[in-house]
Amino acid sequence: GFIGQPSFLREVLAFIKSQKANPPLSLSPSPSAPIWLCDPVLGDNGKLYTDEALIDIYRTEVLPATDIITPNQWELRWLTGLPADTLDDLINCFQHLHVNGPRIIVATSAAITTPQCEGDQGGGMVPSSLYLVASEYRGAGDDAALEHGADGRRRVRRGDMECWSLKFPNLDLAYYGQGDLTAALLLANYHKYRRNLARTIEVTLAAVQGVIERTLRLGDDRVNLDITGSQAEILNPTVVHKAERIPT
Repeated sequence: GFIGQPSFLREVLAFIKSQKANPPLSLSPSPSAPIWLCDPVLGDNGKLYTDEALIDIYRTEVLPATDIITPNQWELRWLTGLPADTLDDLINCFQHLHVNGPRIIVATSAAITTPQCEGDQGGGMVPSSLYLVASEYRGAGDDAALEHGADGRRRVRRGDMECWSLKFPNLDLAYYGQGDLTAALLLANYHKYRRNLARTIEVTLAAVQGVIERTLRLGDDRVNLDITGSQAEILNPTVVHKAERIPT
């Protein structure tokens, strides 16, 4: 989530590393390292919300320790230094990030430029549809000799990546808490559906869209999602948009 200062980010990182090195007893009888989902909140629409120094800390210190990251489209650009306008651009960004650490990357609410819709990213137009795009590194597993090169960096080929996309209507609404809800549900559903990434993103998107639509129906000027009143949408979402496998 949002962390505004480098010192605070490094404190969080130190805590995560300690938990991974010494799993809590609550994970017994089969303790294993906790999964860390990191939402690298930096900004959006070309505007940074945080200290610019955080970008390099995320790149060099945080990413190697993460299991799952959930950047938005602009955060992908900042973290990789690469374009993120097309679906192929996003796959390139994912490949770059997999080398640095996280096994799963979920880009939320991406406005993708396609041959059929070149105006999605420009001219001040609001795209009618957005994409949730996800990738899981499925390489050499625990065989470090195969998975890492001589420089210690993970070798990642496109064929090592299982990528999925979901196209959904752009509701063009900005409630506080959307990113937090998405991250929480991604982690919960990843566990619930036994690490099935496609099903995880389908159910997560359905729940978040359901909460947004319910909040909108309340008809007042609220700025926060009605999460408390949306338990049915969260626990039993109706999946409308199905994940499609992206050839790599």
